[in-house]
Amino acid sequence: MYPIPVPRSQDPTLARTTGPKLVQCYLCGRRFEVSAMAQSTSCPGCNKPVMVADEVIKKVRGPIRELKTCGKITVMKKARLMAEQIVAHAGIENLGTIEAKKVVTGGGLILGPKSEFRGELHSQWVHMEEGAKIRPSAFHVPSDPSGLLKSDEPPIENDGPGPDQPPGPGDTLRGDAPPEPPPMKTSSTRNLPRPEPPVRKKVTKKVRKKKSTRKKPPPEPGDKA
Repeated sequence: MYPIPVPRSQDPTLARTTGPKLVQCYLCGRRFEVSAMAQSTSCPGCNKPVMVADEVIKKVRGPIRELKTCGKITVMKKARLMAEQIVAHAGIENLGTIEAKKVVTGGGLILGPKSEFRGELHSQWVHMEEGAKIRPSAFHVPSDPSGLLKSDEPPIENDGPGPDQPPGPGDTLRGDAPPEPPPMKTSSTRNLPRPEPPVRKKVTKKVRKKKSTRKKPPPEPGDKA
């Protein structure tokens, strides 16, 4: 199953490889055109330098503080990307391993077979191939915390699994993340009833009277028997 196509304005990876391409600043959300061969430029909206080139990770990179680009991030097979924060406006394709505290993309996340992912995700959609592994992570789908997707186009319909069906390989996930289970109470916080103290029974000992073994003296003459 392939990811559902999104509007061109929301997925700059569909732009032409030659000539200018449309990008969106990950700092202020301003849309502007740059050359297809440009690596970085200054945003006309906030006048700050931004990366606009696609990032391809072919080996181990990190741990680093952050990796941000207006383009797309691709992690190849047997490659690993470790960062505190990852931002890719055009989307993320993971064929290797991604470990991060927070991952934000204005497009979607593709998890290839035998890929691994760990981190708090904010994305428009997620596509997971068979064999992909997701470590304990919080998924916010769809989500746009940086306001990257400012468009008048209608939102994409949800075609993922039903509310009672967990996502599986080959599914495209759209919707809110499942609620986290309530924290388990430890033995120190459980309100267990206190056991009642055992009732002690009074034990009364029977005292046996000992028979006297002293012989009576013989009666004296003249006494009545």
